[in-house]
Amino acid sequence: MTTVADLRAKRKSTFDQLDTLSKAADGRALTTDESATWNSLEKSIGDLDSQIERTEKLEKARGISAQPATATIPGTPAILVKADMGTPKPGHMAARFVRNLCKSKLVYGSAHPDNMLKMASADYGADDDLSKALTSASFADGGALIPEQFSSDFIELLRPQVAVRALAPRHYDLTGGNLTISGLSGGSSAYYIGEAADATKSQITLKQVKLNAKKLASLVPISNDLIRRTTGRGVAGADQTVLDDMLKQMARREDLAFIRGAGSDASPKGLLYFAPAANKFSNTQAGSTATVTETILDLEKLIGKLEDANVAMDSLGFIMHPKVKRFLMSLTFTNGVYAFRDELLRGTLYGAPFKCTTQIPQNVGTGAQSEVYLANFNDVILADELSPRVDISQEASFIDSGVAVSAFSQDLTVIRQITEHDLNVRHPESVAVLTTSWGA
Repeated sequence: MTTVADLRAKRKSTFDQLDTLSKAADGRALTTDESATWNSLEKSIGDLDSQIERTEKLEKARGISAQPATATIPGTPAILVKADMGTPKPGHMAARFVRNLCKSKLVYGSAHPDNMLKMASADYGADDDLSKALTSASFADGGALIPEQFSSDFIELLRPQVAVRALAPRHYDLTGGNLTISGLSGGSSAYYIGEAADATKSQITLKQVKLNAKKLASLVPISNDLIRRTTGRGVAGADQTVLDDMLKQMARREDLAFIRGAGSDASPKGLLYFAPAANKFSNTQAGSTATVTETILDLEKLIGKLEDANVAMDSLGFIMHPKVKRFLMSLTFTNGVYAFRDELLRGTLYGAPFKCTTQIPQNVGTGAQSEVYLANFNDVILADELSPRVDISQEASFIDSGVAVSAFSQDLTVIRQITEHDLNVRHPESVAVLTTSWGA
């Protein structure tokens, strides 16, 4: 019996022929033979659309009416009804797409789009969002671009795990690989003038903030048992496992680049290197441990660096190492009252949200120091290419804690995910960095 997956694959093949014919014409009028071919292909696509619609309705009706068999005759087959998997959680569709890619390679020996479509229809049903998305997904060389309707959720889930993303920088689409944003570097001036006096001319100075796609590749090994054997309600747990592994790998590396990356043609420049030299300083500490007064003065100096540069203080955020947060949590006045604990427990410091990450080192400067970052995140620009690429291999090797691991011998599938993004700052004076021994 012809399935919806078969019809969709046939429609895609027909459309590809139509697309090839269109590109071959390249703006010129079609020849008589080409026009006949075009009309035939158009009619085939219309017929296939009608067939798909009818078959989907039939399969849906069959699924609704199907009941588990209670036959008493030995050997009589029961009608199998798919378990209701419920509404996928955010990000699960991206993970489901990746698992489908891996499972198609395991079962069919190839992650060809037709195989993925068959697998998705068998596992989730022809009317599942994954099956529908696969008809328009982009594939090449054993890999695929995660459809944008799935990857947007994935990027949203990265936000709370990456300190810079979590503090809500300005976000742009980097599709195409490059983005240029123009702005003012020197504004015009205003003057009071007397009656009948000429206005004083002023000059506006423009600058350009450029973002160029930087490629981040991460390797995620996934157990083949998890790929092969998960069905029904277990799908959600498997999707979450794949999703967690993918997010963790990307988040740690992004944090490092966005905060302390030196910047190159291949990697983003981080906040540390955007901050002007005048906005970087070390904490004041007379004794072995900073006092409450010294700590308050240093934090207010950090804020003052931005205020004195006329930075719009409309989206401030702190980033620090967890040990710095623990130091601030434990700091008390002489009467035993905690200086910052109550506010930190509410998720803010001096009224601004803060995020912690271990990607800020603990051995800066003299060897036991760390850093506290303050930025106005309305001036921080983060651009993403919205369709991450995924490649898979069951034969590749990868390094785990300095040891080479063979995916084949360990019965693993190695997922390589590639994303592209870049970071820039509209006004560098919107970033300040305090080097501190707090918590050392």
